[in-house]
Amino acid sequence: MIARNVNPGAEVQGQYTGGTVLELFTIGELDTVWVMADLFEMDLGRIKRGTECLVKVVAYQGRIFQGIADWVSDALDPATRTAKVRCKLDNADRAFKAGNVCDRRAGGGSAASPRPSRNAILHLGDQTIAFVDLGKSSDGRLRFERRPVFGQ
Repeated sequence: MIARNVNPGAEVQGQYTGGTVLELFTIGELDTVWVMADLFEMDLGRIKRGTECLVKVVAYQGRIFQGIADWVSDALDPATRTAKVRCKLDNADRAFKAGNVCDRRAGGGSAASPRPSRNAILHLGDQTIAFVDLGKSSDGRLRFERRPVFGQ
């Protein structure tokens, strides 16, 4: 049981009595949970059904919950320019609770991956990028790759 809004001895009414009906119990299975995330418009190209999601929960510092994006909204919220993404997470140990505050990473990025320093980030129009050192090429030249930066 996820929630109980009634106690023994309380008076309850049925839905056909014409009054407002209070939901007495919320029953659910917590072995698998959904995390709803707001994804910025510029990040939508990285996400589709089946994309890996990594979620960190405030209650469990250092623990990363792994899941899969199983739904991406077809519309953007005009006020925030974000789309809803639903990530399905395994929660067999029931550590993840309904209403947990979390930070998500999606698109195969690792929650443990290094972040560039603020002065290494370059803003180009509506894009935020960083250049990643790929080492030397076969002819000895340094190689860099331009990569988008997400979740700053």
